[in-house]
Amino acid sequence: RWRRCSCIGPSRLACCPPNFPRFLPSVPGFVYATRGETIYVNLYAAGDARIDVGDGRTVTIAQATRYPWDGAVRLTVTPETARAFAIKLRVPGWARNEPVPGGLYRFAQDRDEPVAVTVNGEPVSSALDRGYVTIDRSWTPGDVVSLGTAGCASVLSLAGVCTRSITLLGASTRRPPMYASTKLVPMNNA
Repeated sequence: RWRRCSCIGPSRLACCPPNFPRFLPSVPGFVYATRGETIYVNLYAAGDARIDVGDGRTVTIAQATRYPWDGAVRLTVTPETARAFAIKLRVPGWARNEPVPGGLYRFAQDRDEPVAVTVNGEPVSSALDRGYVTIDRSWTPGDVVSLGTAGCASVLSLAGVCTRSITLLGASTRRPPMYASTKLVPMNNA
């Protein structure tokens, strides 16, 4: 049985169990976002989406991937008619040697493998702007964008942080799934 949490307000909701079923239906809304005629690809998951880019115009994106077990992502972009707009692909922090923002955690060994981005098999610039690669071009139905991030086993370590109640025994990640082992240490409340 889950304890009630008083930190959520007067309703004293149970924190964890009800949040998962409430969160799950909202996931599709996090995969893609738009601003003007720019499409942001925030999450990688196999599936199809029809995205409204304003003025009643839509773009269909079919995403094929085994992500996170494989770092290859393939997006087939199908606008209703050929036209110019931008697609911004999020490059995960783990693919940039940054497990989380702020520098608290780091990988034991940095990776120097660049993220590879192609459109119809032709390499495009993978310069980052706020964590995204921008592809601004004229798109035609059936254009294919490929994003390649090499998944590999890594050891994650704390950057000189000590806690009073938890000792990190070890963490391993195959970028991005993470498996961690911790040990609770009794606190001296004296």
